[in-house]
Amino acid sequence: MAARGSRYILGHLGYSDYAGLKDGQEAVIVLNPAEPNARAEASKSLKAAFTKAGRRCVISTQSILVEAEPGTWKQSHFLVVKTVPLNHVES
Repeated sequence: MAARGSRYILGHLGYSDYAGLKDGQEAVIVLNPAEPNARAEASKSLKAAFTKAGRRCVISTQSILVEAEPGTWKQSHFLVVKTVPLNHVES
């Protein structure tokens, strides 16, 4: 079986796997710190996967520090994806 992940996210799940979350569930997705556009590209792909599945989600982002090398810290990001009802209106 081929890997389903993305170069923008760490882990083995594909975007469609996240679109299959049950209503109200949340997922935390760690972005690849080596990809400068990971946040934008992963967000676009997640929104597209949810749309294709006929679902909606809300995506938020957080910054974290990761140790790139011993004693060297680098800023990285992770996404929090939460499924919402189709009639959800963002405020």
